[in-house]
Amino acid sequence: QEAVPEDSLPPVGRASRPPPVHPHSMAFMGRGARSASLLVAVTVLSSALPSLGFHASGCWGLVPRGGAASRSAIGASVRPGSCVPGLRAARMLDEAAVAKNMEAVEAGTAGKASTKVFKAVKKSSGAFVPLQEFARSKAPAENIRSMLYQNWSFNQRRDKRAAIIVDTTVPEAMDDLELFVKEQQKAKGSFPGAIPVLRSGPMTVKAVAEAKAVGADGVVVSFADDGAADVVAACAALSMEAVGLVADEAQLDAAVQAGCTIIGVKAGMDDKLYSAGVALKAKIPATCAVLAYIDSRISGTPQEVFDAQEVTEVDGKLVIPELPIVLQQINAAKVAKFQGVIIYRALTDIDSGEEVGFGNWLCAAALTKASAKFANLSKDYVPGGGGRPPVKPEGILTRLEGSTGR
Repeated sequence: QEAVPEDSLPPVGRASRPPPVHPHSMAFMGRGARSASLLVAVTVLSSALPSLGFHASGCWGLVPRGGAASRSAIGASVRPGSCVPGLRAARMLDEAAVAKNMEAVEAGTAGKASTKVFKAVKKSSGAFVPLQEFARSKAPAENIRSMLYQNWSFNQRRDKRAAIIVDTTVPEAMDDLELFVKEQQKAKGSFPGAIPVLRSGPMTVKAVAEAKAVGADGVVVSFADDGAADVVAACAALSMEAVGLVADEAQLDAAVQAGCTIIGVKAGMDDKLYSAGVALKAKIPATCAVLAYIDSRISGTPQEVFDAQEVTEVDGKLVIPELPIVLQQINAAKVAKFQGVIIYRALTDIDSGEEVGFGNWLCAAALTKASAKFANLSKDYVPGGGGRPPVKPEGILTRLEGSTGR
């Protein structure tokens, strides 16, 4: 057997490429003729893959051959000592389904009205619901492990979130939308069941048709943009729901007239008391579900927010920082009896534990029953847990506003 130079092997799977099987060793495999035949088949397949444009990784995942840049991009996303749990295959939007949806929209006939999203956000119990928006900040080649998407989507369902929102401003984010839709579809017929998936970002009638083609339940449309009413009409034709984002009374009137039953309030996003948003809510019909629309990054990046929330000690007294603006706005929306909050850009990198934890922390803070006058301080941070970010004083501390005692 000739030795294969190490440098001639592709970057992925170089160290763990399966060794060739010697024909005489098959007699000692101990599992009979079927095992031997299987080994022969696997060996033949392994030798044939390079000619077909593939090579085998250490976990028998198929990785496409290509230029050095494409292989290194794939290899960079694989943690050392681990296998690729599922490469994101290139997805092609079903143009035939999109065309069919466009025909339905042009026909102008309203489909069966859907209330799945409405019921998810306007609970009969009056419970406040947080909705995370995923807005990718990475190129596809740097974020290709579909298992991360599936785990995050499953956790949203497990934690009883109202819906998942996917910003498709980046064209590749349509893959994200499809992955979340497919993962949620697995839960149909089981408890707690699938949660709605919505498309956000620049919105047109065709964007609605595309969202329907991949199985999304609705879209988020801003009434600051032209054509918003046409988007709502397209949703009605395709039995989808539209969340109308409004920043003033004129936009609110347009959204209600267009038929939006779910309103997202963007007013007051730069005010820690969210006063403009609260004032606009008072003018929204009681039949609508009303969501606050709050920018998760108004207080900075997750790391900046976490750093600013560390409790320090000065002259023997604990110095407790003010709550970040994003949490103050969420508290204000709860007090004003909004049905929930859309947390804009809650997650931008699904491969980052800090990013995922940040979104979960904001949701936990939105769901806590403690009022804005109390602050949990020293719970060790666990994604999905409550309280502030990690701090290390002993015990669990709480304080009443204006007090510094234990």
